[in-house]
Amino acid sequence: MNMAKSGELTFTGARCKNLLLQDKQSRYFLIVTAAAKSLDLSALAATLGSKRLSFASTDKLFELFGIRPGSFSPLALVNDDDKRMRLVIVIEFADEPVFLFHPLDNGAMVLLMRAGLDAFLFSPALATNRSDCRSHRAYNNQQPRTLI
Repeated sequence: MNMAKSGELTFTGARCKNLLLQDKQSRYFLIVTAAAKSLDLSALAATLGSKRLSFASTDKLFELFGIRPGSFSPLALVNDDDKRMRLVIVIEFADEPVFLFHPLDNGAMVLLMRAGLDAFLFSPALATNRSDCRSHRAYNNQQPRTLI
């Protein structure tokens, strides 16, 4: 049973949905959005400079990160040895103080404060391509951004 829907989950914070998308140029995107939010993939593709986005396969998820569906989150970037993933966080989360993710296991939940998530994402050991969906303004000047 889904703990969040059953009411058993008592953490407070942004419940995140994490999607692995790809385009025809074999570029991969980890999209972090609200659990209940729907995305317009055509609009997102245009914003990311891609003609078309599609969901990556279960096999591709395992190949890239060594995890199974339901366990995907920004924490999986520790397994992105080839730095092929581009992280995109939607604008609604730009100022969110607390995030709820699966820690590479969909049977568990981890609560991360914004400062902790940023420390993880901006650590030198995790140099990856990150984006923030924030109305064409830089969210953080520490790293290059593609803005949506």
